This record gives sequence, C-alpha cells and structure tokens, in this order.
Amino acid sequence: KNSKSHNKCEDTYELISKLGAAFMRCVIEDAPIQELGASVVEQELHHRFVFDEGRLPGRDVNYRWPVAPPGGWLREQFGGGRIPDGFDYMPSNSVRIVSALMNHRIKALFDPLRSGEIIAIGIYCATGIEATVNKAQWSRSETTLDVRTSDLFETIDGRPTRLWANLRMQVPASAARLAPAIIDTSLGVHAENVVALAVMPRSKQKSVAGSFGKKRGRKPKVRSRVTEAMRTDLASGTLTVSALDEMLEKALEERYDASRDTCRQSRIIVLAERAGLKARNKTRI
Repeated sequence: KNSKSHNKCEDTYELISKLGAAFMRCVIEDAPIQELGASVVEQELHHRFVFDEGRLPGRDVNYRWPVAPPGGWLREQFGGGRIPDGFDYMPSNSVRIVSALMNHRIKALFDPLRSGEIIAIGIYCATGIEATVNKAQWSRSETTLDVRTSDLFETIDGRPTRLWANLRMQVPASAARLAPAIIDTSLGVHAENVVALAVMPRSKQKSVAGSFGKKRGRKPKVRSRVTEAMRTDLASGTLTVSALDEMLEKALEERYDASRDTCRQSRIIVLAERAGLKARNKTRI
C-alpha cells in the first residue's frame, strides 16, 4: 500500500528529484571526478568502491556523506582507508586534487538547499509525517546524507541518528516561474543541472538524468587538451592563478577553443592541482 501511494505521488508531482541520486550524478559520477578517481584507484585499489558505488572513503562500509564537510576532511578520509603502517598518511597528488574537486561539487550541490532556491521534502522520522527540511539543516557539520536511500542523519551523542527518510528535491512554488531561466542557463553545469532536473516535467527527467555523468563523444580528449594548455599557461607565466580563476567563461571559450563547460571543468581541475601543490609545499616547510 505504501509503495503504491509513493508511486502515485511520484506520478503526480512533476518537480521531483531524489537527493541521493542527485548526489551520485553530480559528485560521484561527474566525469572529471571519475577520471581523477581512476588515478587514485590505480595507486590505492581499495578506493574503487568510492568511485564505483558512492561509498564514503575510509575503513568502514559507509554511504553517509557530510552535506557541509570542512576543508581537508575528505582528504583525511581517503587516508583512513589505509592499513596502519606506523607512518603518517601523506596523500598523493591525485587524492589531493580529487578531494578538492569533490568538496567543490558537494558545496555546489547543497548550496541551493542552503539558500532555499530548492527545498527537500521527506518523511520526518520523529512524527512519520511528510514535511520540508529546514534549510539551516544543510549547514550543520553533523548532518550526513545516505546516498543509497536519500535518508538524512545527524550525529547525536556520537551515533548517527536518522532524522529524515526518502528525501526528494523540489523547487518552491514561489520560484516555479523561474524554471525556464534556470534550465536555459544551466545546461552543462553539473551542480545546477540538479535544479534544472528538479523543474523539468517528469516525461523529460529520465532522458536528461541518464545523460549526466556520461562521456559524450570526444569531450574527454578536448578536456585533456584544454587542461594541459591551462597548465602550460600557468607554468610559463602567461597566466597567473588569480587571472585564470577570474577569467570570464566567454574569454576561456575563445582562448582555449572549447565549450564553456569543458573550460569550466578544466579550470576546476587545474586550480585544484595548484591548491594541492601549494598545500604540500607548506607541509614540507
């Protein structure tokens, strides 16, 4: 009975997206993260579960990801999966880069929930009643999302406690009139694609959602070319890190002869590399 009622609800609402599935598409299945993850797995095979099925890095089997991870926390989690060998963990450059990129994606995914641009609706476990999650919940460091079940947990007295079940995202009724603008300006931006998916009619959601995280044609080769060109510009002094960071996407598109989406993803990777290198140099000092 509950299952039938749930399916009927999904058929009725057009503005729905499962939060756990959105996390998988925008973070775990994101193309640059998958590419960087392959390098991580090549060096440390036990991390394959992170990039294959969305398991949280670490020794325990855990699919609960923090919605507001502090800086450096995810990098340390990758180290927690290693067998203790008596030495402090020194993350590889690949781990540093992919951790920074995943943090960026997680922030981009939950920022619209923190601002109220989109809302999360689910069953409040204390009452069993469907309600809307307070947007302040998404800023709490103790809050975690189970990406398999779309359940929300909070650490209470040192133990994860389920607060919300079966969360889905929805655009508030007051913002529904903005849907066309959201869709038009977010094509190709993984984080904002979640908002676009949430405002799309259900008849289109499956086809669009299925395209997220998939490689399309020659795009990986183009992205590799653009990424390498950005690295060369920084190494030669043609561009500074701040200049690359602040460059408009239109200028990136013209400079590197690639789509804005490709340039955006390449810039994220290169800036994350530079940030990781800077952090490593500070550690050595």
